[in-house]
Amino acid sequence: NFDAGIAFHIQPRRQLASRKIPRQLVLTSKQASLTELSEAVQQNVKQMLALSPGVRLRWLGDADCQAYIREHFDEELVRIFEDEVRGSFRGDICRACVLSREGGFY
Repeated sequence: NFDAGIAFHIQPRRQLASRKIPRQLVLTSKQASLTELSEAVQQNVKQMLALSPGVRLRWLGDADCQAYIREHFDEELVRIFEDEVRGSFRGDICRACVLSREGGFY
């Protein structure tokens, strides 16, 4: 079954045309701060932001992600996040939660 319980809502074009994607770059990491990562990674992010005027960086470490999911989603998703051992999957879950509520990109 394709829909797997997911409901899709089609909006008229005029409503979609008026919506804008927020200029928010959502990045996640086990570390609580970008400054805890290597200098090369920090420079890469800084360069990307310099090339993208008006883009705001939204950094979420593991603890931030857990708190965000706990505040805005149900306990089942909190448990899924907490039980996931692969950091990349935890980041995917967190980014999907933030993007679904606030918009932006990564």
